[in-house]
Amino acid sequence: MVSKSSPIVVGLTGQFGAGCTEVVAAYLKEEGFHYYSLSDIVKASAQKRLGAFEYQKLSENKKELRRILQDEGNRIREADAAAIAKEIHKEIKSARGENKDM
Repeated sequence: MVSKSSPIVVGLTGQFGAGCTEVVAAYLKEEGFHYYSLSDIVKASAQKRLGAFEYQKLSENKKELRRILQDEGNRIREADAAAIAKEIHKEIKSARGENKDM
């Protein structure tokens, strides 16, 4: 079980369909790790920018959705290459009760 006093951060990366989420992340969650997804940040940004209805309509075509999300991730990182990682860091700090800005 993961202790709150000794945080461990594990980053997973892989190609689409590689099994990082389904296998490795699922196992780590069973072991008590918290799960944060960088793609969730990108999805939320795209949904906010496009609107829920348009995003839902576009998500029916997986290939088109993938392109849109890749473009959205690039757009987010244009101003700050670490922007998505910073958002995840904020989520981790919030979950740990650390509400101070970075």
